[in-house]
Amino acid sequence: MTVSRTDNKAKFNCNGSTYQFTFEFPVQDDDDVVVVLIDSSGGETVLTKGTHYAIAESDSGWSGGGTVTTQTSGESGMENYSYASGYSILLYRSVPLTQLLDLYTGRNIDLQDLEDAFDKMQMQVIDLADTGVDVDLVAVNTWTVTWVVMRTDADWVTQGVESLNGRVSCSQPHHSP
Repeated sequence: MTVSRTDNKAKFNCNGSTYQFTFEFPVQDDDDVVVVLIDSSGGETVLTKGTHYAIAESDSGWSGGGTVTTQTSGESGMENYSYASGYSILLYRSVPLTQLLDLYTGRNIDLQDLEDAFDKMQMQVIDLADTGVDVDLVAVNTWTVTWVVMRTDADWVTQGVESLNGRVSCSQPHHSP
């Protein structure tokens, strides 16, 4: 997939009859989508998948978004449920800030795994940019250790990336004044 969209959320006004809400921003997994119910006074409730809604990928897969169907439990199991006028549904992407791809010297690299890792990283950058945090990335290479420094409005976070025996590993973040 190519992450060519910079949007990561969609908001819908409820009307008492609509229970399906389609989003077009890409995700890699249905757990990357957060569903929030907003009441008429602005109060927010994060809904639970399997209890309050179901989610399905688009015909083109998760890269094309998907559809959230609001539900409630009824006499015959889960039933579609429409929220009244005055309520809104907010869908947004929240990709975990993790890196799951390990690369080893001398081993083949699966290009799809590499593509998925780059897609996830791009989605993370878009999601972080949407929070309003100012992020600067600086890479400094010293022998076998590369330090990545991220500046936020609050402080500096240094993330060490070290190559040891051909395996790339990351140290825990170090906060600096």
